Amino acid sequence: MKPIQYIKSGRNIAFTLIELLVVIGIIAILASFLMPAIARAKESGKRISCVNNMRQLGLAVMMYADENEGQFPPRCSPFWMTRLLPFYQSVRILKCPTDDVQAMPTNEVTGPLLALFGTSEADVAARSYIINGWNDWFETNLTAQEYVMFKNHQWQYGMRETAIRYPSETILFGEKLTGSYHVHMDFFQGAGNDQDQVEHSRHSNGSKPGTGGSNFTFSDGSVKFLKSGRSVYPLNLWAVTDKYRINWAYVKE
Repeated sequence: MKPIQYIKSGRNIAFTLIELLVVIGIIAILASFLMPAIARAKESGKRISCVNNMRQLGLAVMMYADENEGQFPPRCSPFWMTRLLPFYQSVRILKCPTDDVQAMPTNEVTGPLLALFGTSEADVAARSYIINGWNDWFETNLTAQEYVMFKNHQWQYGMRETAIRYPSETILFGEKLTGSYHVHMDFFQGAGNDQDQVEHSRHSNGSKPGTGGSNFTFSDGSVKFLKSGRSVYPLNLWAVTDKYRINWAYVKE
């Protein structure tokens, strides 16, 4: 049998420039479809991590209340971040992965801020969350003099669990604006902190501003994702009293 002879072709096998451009174009088109999906998946993971943080903070408040006659942390220094630290243990819990907030600069903790925040690591740590100040309930139930003390961070008593009529529908923690140092959500400050300090659409999956939503811890310890503005409309879920609960607040996009 004669051996098989291979005939050498005179043409080199290679991509032409046009074929290479077509392949690059196809890859670019596929990437344009895949990148948004990857971004959504990444943000979904961050949102879940945020939910876990807020669930741990809710549990920390419940444990704190068990040891303090059924009261949540009072609206005075040291603030809830320090008071709850034995229960949540790591200040990393205070930061949502989606939020690029930084720890409070040391040079800004001076004067009135120093008097309020002190030098506690937890009080000045990077923080994405704001706690309900319950001032609508205290305004209704304290004397005028006592309420002045409350607003000046001098009232030593916290909100009682038993005073919250709808714990599964009343917010305990929310996500705050990145640049805000506010610790408590207070209706009496500015336009109302429920409008000017709370972040209503941190987790938007890359969609338009004003869409998406944020996570909220409720007074029964549960955590819910609410679409932008739904924490304040049609009912204001930060409020305990009917006066504030049905006093609808609108979030400007």
